[in-house]
Amino acid sequence: MKFSILILLFSLTTQGQNRTNLFKKEETKPVIEKQALNNKKITVIKTTASISGNLPNEYLTGNRNISIDESPIILPTNKFNLRFKALKAGDLVNATIRESVFAFSESKAPVRAYITSGPLKGSILIGEASLEKNSKRILIDFKKFRDSSAKDLFQIQAAAMDDEGVLGLEGKLMSDEGNFFAAEMIAAGASGYADSTINRDQNVFGNQVDSRTGDTFAKKALVSALSKTADRFSEKLKQAPEYSVLKGPVPIQILILEQPTLNP
Repeated sequence: MKFSILILLFSLTTQGQNRTNLFKKEETKPVIEKQALNNKKITVIKTTASISGNLPNEYLTGNRNISIDESPIILPTNKFNLRFKALKAGDLVNATIRESVFAFSESKAPVRAYITSGPLKGSILIGEASLEKNSKRILIDFKKFRDSSAKDLFQIQAAAMDDEGVLGLEGKLMSDEGNFFAAEMIAAGASGYADSTINRDQNVFGNQVDSRTGDTFAKKALVSALSKTADRFSEKLKQAPEYSVLKGPVPIQILILEQPTLNP
């Protein structure tokens, strides 16, 4: 009887071990594969189940480590501070101002000029015109340059000269200075004449004194008024508006002071 019980226990233990082996999870080993896609090197770690199983890789829940070595990033070339090699400081180019130019002493007017000769023919320079107070000549400073074969706008420093190489251009000066000066002369002359008609007497010390009459007081009031008028015209003469006009087209020369540079 005891022997039968031992055989039964031994058989139950063997069946339990077999069932344990049936439910034991299969151990998987990672397999490394390398794939080349275009210019990218991709390293993929897959499990044995993903290779032997019938499910696509994207449906697997196993741990997958992917490392990608991408190609280097190429940035666009920086175009800032590029120099226009066809023009250099000290060059002298021929150009024409097609439009008429108005130059003022207190403000600046826009001007454009076209290069008329050489490989840069048709290129445009843009600047500002002003009236020089002493010489009354029109000064033009060019600040922008655009090549006829390109769309880029360059920064430049250049000055306009006449055909003889003199800095600035000579236009027709328009001013009210002459009118104010004539009015000042008339007022000052009238004041002096009125003062000379005043009757004067000599006192005991030999000095001239104005006669105390009604006519003298009237003439002195007139002299004072004319003197103030002359002073007022003198102040207006200092602030008389003036400008110079240069009718186009005008042939000029342009002196390059700084090489054109492409800036933002």
